[in-house]
Amino acid sequence: MELSWILFQKIFSMMIMLLIGYILVKTKKLKAENAGVLSVILLWTVTPCTRLTGLQQAYEPGKLILLLWTLAAAAVIHGVYIGLAGLLRKLYKLDAVDRSCLVYTNAGNLLVPLIIALLGKEYMLYIVPYLIVETPLFWTDLIRQFNPKYPLVLKKIILNPNIVAILVGLVLFFAQITLPKPALDLCESMTSLAGPVSMIMIGMIAAELEIKSVLLNAKIWAVSLGRLVLFPLVCIVLLALTGISRQSALIHDAFLVIMLAASAPVAATVVQMADTYGSLEKAEKASAINVLSTLLCVVTMPMITILYQMFC
Repeated sequence: MELSWILFQKIFSMMIMLLIGYILVKTKKLKAENAGVLSVILLWTVTPCTRLTGLQQAYEPGKLILLLWTLAAAAVIHGVYIGLAGLLRKLYKLDAVDRSCLVYTNAGNLLVPLIIALLGKEYMLYIVPYLIVETPLFWTDLIRQFNPKYPLVLKKIILNPNIVAILVGLVLFFAQITLPKPALDLCESMTSLAGPVSMIMIGMIAAELEIKSVLLNAKIWAVSLGRLVLFPLVCIVLLALTGISRQSALIHDAFLVIMLAASAPVAATVVQMADTYGSLEKAEKASAINVLSTLLCVVTMPMITILYQMFC
């Protein structure tokens, strides 16, 4: 319960950051389209640094085993999410935005400050497996959701800054090469920006939305709650049935990181891909679900954490 309370407090403080972005646009200090600048900063500088920072850990055989376990869990979770979203898509005639919002989470940016606050910086290592699985899917499956005919070029996927950062980070981790202090300080400083910049960006996007129409849209609520509650509950059931997370306290905490990633709000990347490869209408809808799910996660993520601690 204490862990959930810490999580609630940390997420609540991040919601204030979101409010700052909202106020800056509403008071005309910034324009909503300026959020695109923050998006570029996140993609090309902040998020690659979070990957490198997470992998700057001392190598131990036990950590390697845990990394493999969490990588397998991340792969299974994404497979389950994609399959479940596909089933719901047929049953309830969900569109590409609905389906993408159900599958992809804002694990890369939102979770960094949460993991540090809850478990310590060393546990950032265990968010990397989730990102190893999710990041290539952003540039393959997610793009294809909005543009089925888009040609997928392997070179572009591999040279994505976040993929490059993960590959470099893994080489450094296994070779036990520590970045020079100035470079490490830079990466850690940039990593500390992940949560604030992401939240301010979402707040700026929220300022452009018609809040009343969002709150009265049952479909947006259904998809948001599916992302935050239904899909994570499926993960909890699977973990409870397998009992993997109960083998030791270290495994339990490492899988908590994966569980937090699986229960995070909709990824801002969905909005970016909908805008770039879809249409303005799809981008606006994705923005609405992204904002609502981010607001609701103040309640849902601590709730999921409590259930994880009780049953897994």
